[in-house]
Amino acid sequence: MILQLRRQVESLFSIKYAEALGLPEPVKVPYSKFQMYPEDLHVTGLPEGISLRRPNCFGAAKLRKILAVSSQIQFVIKRPELLAEEVKQEMPSMPVCDAELDAKDTAPAEDTAAISKRPGFSECMESKLSRIDLANTLREQVQDLFNRKYGEALGIKYPVQVPYKRIKNNPDSVIIEGLPPGIPFRKPCTFGSQNLERILAVADKISFTITRPFQGLIPKPAPRRVTLLKKAYASIS
Repeated sequence: MILQLRRQVESLFSIKYAEALGLPEPVKVPYSKFQMYPEDLHVTGLPEGISLRRPNCFGAAKLRKILAVSSQIQFVIKRPELLAEEVKQEMPSMPVCDAELDAKDTAPAEDTAAISKRPGFSECMESKLSRIDLANTLREQVQDLFNRKYGEALGIKYPVQVPYKRIKNNPDSVIIEGLPPGIPFRKPCTFGSQNLERILAVADKISFTITRPFQGLIPKPAPRRVTLLKKAYASIS
């Protein structure tokens, strides 16, 4: 049931996004862009307390609420040029992390042939895959958030990959404020779904402040960004 609801909401978002672009056919929503530029790209008409996120981040209750107000939902695009930017080079895929993850977000390594014979296997596996998909999506969104906040701290208008290890090795060089109580600044891949959702809930309060420049402060950029990054580093120094 929940998978069907998610497909319906995904379809709804794709249609509404296409309408905002003036296109006749549904278009896949670039959720990360809306997360990165909330002032220039946002959605109105969503139920109270629900912000734009990938449908697989929502439970059945919120999905039904979204569908109930489908006619009121509108995508607002103030700066269309943001949707044409290529940010793949600036925002690499999630790094591999060796840290222990929440048990509920990882699937046990069992023999598929054996467990597939268990009663209720299909429903159980679907539920596990749904949780894993949700956790991965949340990690991507938090990574996008951290990259955007770090870019803002550097005075750069686009996301920059956060050098977690270098920041850890240079204490007090980068101050991160606004994280929920009890949640330290770490790679998103080390968090479980609950903490990731708590971080996203206070996204507008999170800020990075660079107090002392250090080597590797700005990761090596794509060639077309070299000039901008050099200028940004010079201004910080």
